[in-house]
Amino acid sequence: MVTQEEAMASKAIILGMISLNDRKTYALFDTSATHSFVSERYRRLDKIKTKPLAMPFSISIPLKDAVLSTLVRESCKISIGGQD
Repeated sequence: MVTQEEAMASKAIILGMISLNDRKTYALFDTSATHSFVSERYRRLDKIKTKPLAMPFSISIPLKDAVLSTLVRESCKISIGGQD
């Protein structure tokens, strides 16, 4: 988790708009990330269907020791610059 100022100053993070399941949203792209995540708030707003993970996924972030992810969405329609 980073602030907008930190993201803008970083060479590894790209800010932009994407379409996720045909809904425009603001996104941060971390070029060194191995997985993609959406916030719980966005998941509820967009009614993204998820299923429980067999084992929780531990995510290390700078502001906390770790966050556990217990849900997965195996496929989402993502469009960047009009390209799916």
